[in-house]
Amino acid sequence: MLPNTVSRNAISVFAGSTDNSLFFAATYDVVERVVAFRSEYGSELTPGVVYEVEITLPDKDPNGSGLRAFDGASLEKGPVPLKWTFRTARVAQAPAPAAQPATCADAVRILARGGCAQCHTGSADAPFGLALDSARGLDETAIARVAHEASTWATPGTALDAPPRFGTGMPLIDPGSPSTSYLFYKLLENPGNFGPDGGCATAHSVALPPGQCLVASAAERARLADWFVAGDPMPPGHAALPGGVADLQSLASFIQSSTGQCQ
Repeated sequence: MLPNTVSRNAISVFAGSTDNSLFFAATYDVVERVVAFRSEYGSELTPGVVYEVEITLPDKDPNGSGLRAFDGASLEKGPVPLKWTFRTARVAQAPAPAAQPATCADAVRILARGGCAQCHTGSADAPFGLALDSARGLDETAIARVAHEASTWATPGTALDAPPRFGTGMPLIDPGSPSTSYLFYKLLENPGNFGPDGGCATAHSVALPPGQCLVASAAERARLADWFVAGDPMPPGHAALPGGVADLQSLASFIQSSTGQCQ
């Protein structure tokens, strides 16, 4: 998914007419490639009311709003409906308690267990000078630091907020945004990081389709590599994050909650 298209403009939720639209904020789970919409800024679903939902097609919207793939491809009509209705329960449910975000220490442990820190240490000969074996290393070489492999079309060392080509000038760890963190895509390129079964359980309310798991297909991983993810996946060789999807989700949680500093 192209992260900057994941916005409230990608969907409409209303009762009766669009004059009664609710404000929904969008978040992108880059591990599962799922967009979640949640009401914010005082907008609440009223119990016992029928709502209409419509997903915006970029090619049909005058402003070009709507979800796109990272290569700019527009969402297309398919077997899944783009417009439907639902009725809310008559009794509102209490919100689920928010999970505590992963910490910098958690991230360092996960990267060490997975083998990423064996090469990327604080030593002078670490590849690209990237150190993943300590909080200080993440601070000084990864957080808000542009990936060398992502600087091909950009000014070296300069992070780009909205590059013309997705992936150009991308930070290794973009504070608050796993979906624009180059290191994370390097991890997603390694199917072993989803666990031995490919990660067949979802963290979201809607179950996965029968027989489908979270690991991206070989064709999708090849598309990532062709587009902007250069070099070997991480960890290299046959190594993998031992915790599978749980480790990926913890790293995403750390990046999402990051303030730009690890210490």
